[in-house]
Amino acid sequence: MRNTIPINGKFYIETSLSDGLINIAAELRPDRVTIVPEETGEKASNTLDIKKEFADIKNIVELLHVQGIPVCLSVEPDREAIDLAKGCGADFIEICTAAYSKTSDKAEIEKEIDRIYRASEHAAGIRIKINAGGGLNYRNVVPILHARELLELNIGRAILSRSDSVGLSKAVQEMMDVLD
Repeated sequence: MRNTIPINGKFYIETSLSDGLINIAAELRPDRVTIVPEETGEKASNTLDIKKEFADIKNIVELLHVQGIPVCLSVEPDREAIDLAKGCGADFIEICTAAYSKTSDKAEIEKEIDRIYRASEHAAGIRIKINAGGGLNYRNVVPILHARELLELNIGRAILSRSDSVGLSKAVQEMMDVLD
């Protein structure tokens, strides 16, 4: 049996579909596991190809559920992807905001915000919990806050980058000020 370290707060794991990593996650029993694609190559995707890997993802979700672990799947802001995530038994989706975060064209920004809002609305309608993340930062996060029934945002990279110059505590406080 492993030594346990008391955790004050929530313990989340983000992992790929790797059997070894999934088994470690099942053994550690975090408060939630978010499954993301394996990052390989220059054109790595930020979201799972649930249609292609449906059976494997569904089996992993079932394995984690047996351990009492809620599962989140990283998805495009797309109705079909959300339906497939629900079909796999996922408890949460994380709507990928990378396309929104990467564009600087005003019309494209509006289009991506609309996609995120429509995806969030659909997810709420089919009763799957909603998170979002991918490239969010101090300047672009506010419009995403208005997505329907959004529970959590993943903004780690921007905060950690900012902490290099101002320290982690101040970087977190600055993000909290933006979110207020």
